[in-house]
Amino acid sequence: MSLRRFIKWCAIALGVLLVLLVVALLAAGPVMKRIALSAIQRQTGLVPTVEQFDYSPRSGVLHLEGFRLHESVTNGGRLVVDLPELHIEVDPTAAERQELRFREIRLNLAEVSLSTNQIGGDLDRMVKQLDRNGPANQLGGLKFAGIDRLVLTLGTVKVPDASSPGGIRTIPFNLRSQTFTNVTTTNLESIVMYLGIKAGAGLLFGR
Repeated sequence: MSLRRFIKWCAIALGVLLVLLVVALLAAGPVMKRIALSAIQRQTGLVPTVEQFDYSPRSGVLHLEGFRLHESVTNGGRLVVDLPELHIEVDPTAAERQELRFREIRLNLAEVSLSTNQIGGDLDRMVKQLDRNGPANQLGGLKFAGIDRLVLTLGTVKVPDASSPGGIRTIPFNLRSQTFTNVTTTNLESIVMYLGIKAGAGLLFGR
């Protein structure tokens, strides 16, 4: 699998995760945490856990700490995603214009570990689902209107590779609090390309 295709799949998979969390953010009710985690488990087939889940419908803020995705116990319980922090702030006034605009997104992704089955199965299914349904449909018809401030911290991604020691290849991003402002759909494509370059540099130079 090419690095470009891999980066695209990872970006879309993370996009699906963010969409699910935003759907939960736009919903209401005292069982928000359970709704969000149940939705993620249904969509990914993985078991989610979270240490801290704070949601304020009045301010449009969702804050997660210690979020992880594991395989089921019957499949070994292996850690797939380690997300120390996700902070989302939605602009409440944008919904009146049928738009979804983020004041801020902070994403701290420490590690993603993918198996051959996930690369060929779960991620492929998630990509097809997002392509078929479209982000607007996933978000109740709201149109994406941008992100005022996006802060990314990315650690490593591990993928199967028979030619690497232990059969695992580690792709280091080593991105620390990289900030992007006034992000549009076009900017997001550029950010994905930037992450691909960072990953390629990490593989070549080991940093």
